[in-house]
Amino acid sequence: MGRTVRDVAMMLDVLAGPDGQDPRQKQVPEKTDTLSTLDAGVGSLRIGLLREGFGQPGVSDPNVDALIRSCAASLETVGASVVEVSAPWHALAMDLWNVIATDGASYQMLQGNGYGLNYDGYYDPDIMAWFGENRIKYADRLSHSVRAAALTGHYSLKTLHGAGYAKARRLVAELTRQYDAALGQCDVLVMPTIPFLPTPLTPQDAPIEEYASSALNMLSNTAPFDLSGHPATSVPAGLIDGLPVGLMVVARRFDDAMALRVAAAFEGVRGAFGWSADR
Repeated sequence: MGRTVRDVAMMLDVLAGPDGQDPRQKQVPEKTDTLSTLDAGVGSLRIGLLREGFGQPGVSDPNVDALIRSCAASLETVGASVVEVSAPWHALAMDLWNVIATDGASYQMLQGNGYGLNYDGYYDPDIMAWFGENRIKYADRLSHSVRAAALTGHYSLKTLHGAGYAKARRLVAELTRQYDAALGQCDVLVMPTIPFLPTPLTPQDAPIEEYASSALNMLSNTAPFDLSGHPATSVPAGLIDGLPVGLMVVARRFDDAMALRVAAAFEGVRGAFGWSADR
């Protein structure tokens, strides 16, 4: 979203705030000023390594884990302290996200033609009509992962009648509580953005199981916070074998400024990442 954390903070300060037509927004501050604290540093802050964000069986790359731990330790040189914290359900969160994402996408994005129904926000009838006509006309052009989500979501809603979705939604409250409890012991959570190195793109003719797996298995640390609503940012951590690794910083809900502040401090410790002029 930006070459530097400052660029992202500037963009957030322009975009953030009440939409005015989206009733799904909650507790939105009238104004966001992340730039005012961006350079406040991390002296006296506690950086929490989320235990479940590392060492995920069959997913995590030990070299990526080691690099992110080293990055967190580097913040101690500018006054932060590093502790380990836990949110046990982080390891299970993808089970919730898979239900909510598939059932929700099938119901709102496909059956609801991009908008869904029964809320008091803005609707665009032209977009809904265009989407509805063309999602059927060009269905074969949808990616394998989108079609898989649509089919599984439709099947779940048809056979379970939304009960699976309802259960997953109810369990999000406990997931959120655990993140809040972990953030009660530190100022931010840190973990790898993606727990393994970049992989080659999956061939278009690969089996659907392989295609869907490669599309979704990189989300184990990021998607859970889409459920809980905690702000997170990713900053380049470094390279392993010439491939980039991201460090993710997660803050308390509505404290986007803290996540960016810690990311900016790490950026300062890390030094220039070496972007070339043409990239």
